[in-house]
Amino acid sequence: MNYTDWRQLWYRGRDKEYLWWKWNNDREAFFASYGKREETITRNIERGMEVFRRWEVRLSKSPQQLRGERLHSAGMEASRALIDALSTGIRTTAANFVFVSIDFEGGSNCAVNQFGIAKLDTRALIGGTASSATAPGDIISGHNYTLARGRKDNFMFGQATKTDRSLLGAIIKDVLQISDTEKDYGTGTPGRNIVFVGHSTQCELEVIENHGIKLDDIPTVIGFIDTSSFGDALTLEKLLDSFNIPLPRNKHGVADLLHTAGNDAHYTLRALLAWLYDQHHQCASNQVDILHQLATASLPAWLPKRGSYEDWERYLECDNLCLDTILCAE
Repeated sequence: MNYTDWRQLWYRGRDKEYLWWKWNNDREAFFASYGKREETITRNIERGMEVFRRWEVRLSKSPQQLRGERLHSAGMEASRALIDALSTGIRTTAANFVFVSIDFEGGSNCAVNQFGIAKLDTRALIGGTASSATAPGDIISGHNYTLARGRKDNFMFGQATKTDRSLLGAIIKDVLQISDTEKDYGTGTPGRNIVFVGHSTQCELEVIENHGIKLDDIPTVIGFIDTSSFGDALTLEKLLDSFNIPLPRNKHGVADLLHTAGNDAHYTLRALLAWLYDQHHQCASNQVDILHQLATASLPAWLPKRGSYEDWERYLECDNLCLDTILCAE
């Protein structure tokens, strides 16, 4: 019995007249006796310990972890808004954003040798032209930047550019600023809203912050999703396999075109779409089927050929490209 119920005994209980007599009409003394009951003391201690445990967990986390949890919650909320919009066919402000997936290859910040991006605009899904015949390449755009000399580039899902490491920070900033071409459907922010997506993103966030970029300082970044949270310590390959997403494999059965940054960014978005479909298709309309179709679509007809390293080097021969040329390639 909580304190509110305890008070009601005095005013409306069946035995209220007995209580009045027992406590000599001293209402305050009766109310004060509530806190002295053994079960009440025990319950209050338990509640206090639970509050203490929650604060202990919270205080043990770094500001970066707390910020990540807040952004992740906002990212999942935006994803649910997308599911609702797909089910109704009505594009709402909450569902009007762009998924932007980013991946770096090479380890530490100073050793980054590839930067891959993939983008999916929800406008193409909600009341758009997407259908069962739509190829992922028509909905998910991508680009792969190679920063190291002699690095073989096996990017499957868009354009590839060899660029200088000194331009990486400027390219990242450009990726996270998407202009809004629909002036009549403004979001109240200087550009399109973005939900940042990655798989085991600690490295990605460190590289971005080392270039002086914080997601909190970009008003258009409204949320963040780490697809590694969809399973127990899953690698990207295992996560893709769990959703039956096709991967090119060599004669040994190894998915050897992963760990190319652009491919990983693209496949991370596919994993997100597959997970959203898996979570919501039973309680949403058939319109969410497009998520499954995009996630499990066949691979591109053209794949990088083994032994074609020299051809790729000639294709990517652009060491002296200026930033404007790089950004126009998108």
